[in-house]
Amino acid sequence: MDLLIAARRAGVVVAVLLALGGCGEVSTTSSADRPALEPVTPTPLRPDESPIGEASGTGTSPAAITGRSLDLVIVYGTCVSETEAELALRTTLPRSEPLPVPCDGIVTRTQIFTVPGKQFQIDVDAPAGVRWNLVVTGRDEAAEAPD
Repeated sequence: MDLLIAARRAGVVVAVLLALGGCGEVSTTSSADRPALEPVTPTPLRPDESPIGEASGTGTSPAAITGRSLDLVIVYGTCVSETEAELALRTTLPRSEPLPVPCDGIVTRTQIFTVPGKQFQIDVDAPAGVRWNLVVTGRDEAAEAPD
């Protein structure tokens, strides 16, 4: 009940501020005046993940990351854009569909089980102006199996 009352009061305050804002000068900033959005650099979730590669860029990038796989390859990706957009990560690892990464600033994590020692690459397909960061790690699942 207290939250409902507080929300109503906040709504009234916002309405009053909007009404008063129309009485004075309004300053606007163009997109050129705003700092560019920067995607966060993803951090692996587990300490036993071995680094394979990192890349960052803007727009499309063929062969953004190349490496040699372990039993499990983990792809962390994030991107930001001034408009609604999505990355498509295409890989030579055994996966039929591109890995989608929404450009909402949230890290997307995908695991791909594969054959150890396989050479692979990841291509980034992104609209112009989309800024992205990728981190690829691997883990040897056989090392975790009980004896």
